[in-house]
Amino acid sequence: MHNFDLVVSYTYRYLIPEELLQIFHFNVVNLHNSFLPWNRGADPNLWSIVSDCPRGVTLHYVSSGLDKGDIIAQRLVPLSSEDTLKTSYDTLDRAAREQFQDAFQWYQNWPQMRKTAIGEGSYHSLKDGEHLHRMIVSYDMSVEEYRKLVKKQTAV
Repeated sequence: MHNFDLVVSYTYRYLIPEELLQIFHFNVVNLHNSFLPWNRGADPNLWSIVSDCPRGVTLHYVSSGLDKGDIIAQRLVPLSSEDTLKTSYDTLDRAAREQFQDAFQWYQNWPQMRKTAIGEGSYHSLKDGEHLHRMIVSYDMSVEEYRKLVKKQTAV
């Protein structure tokens, strides 16, 4: 078997089994497009738009709980008034990659940088977001237009 110093997960939609985490000595990290503990799970960009909670990206250790591992680094990523659904996702994607590059220079210190997320936050499954996906007319629609549509549909 090959020796790996670090396993990095990004946009992987499945839980990594405990057996694999053990094989890699729990040195598995995930880049998540949310400001954990908010919007753990699926569709963090859409949920950050409709729930008006802290929005950002997080680099964290993978644990047996979904997006519940200790945080290494995170940053807030605000929405722009000109954002569309596409640009809001692209901004998070770019920020996550930059977060990893910035944090990697401190890789040897990651064990000392670990911190537990504070607060309950939120979790959303794929099923939870089905109604959000049905309301997407186009990924070029503005975030404000999308928010209004979601608000109107959930008020009914």
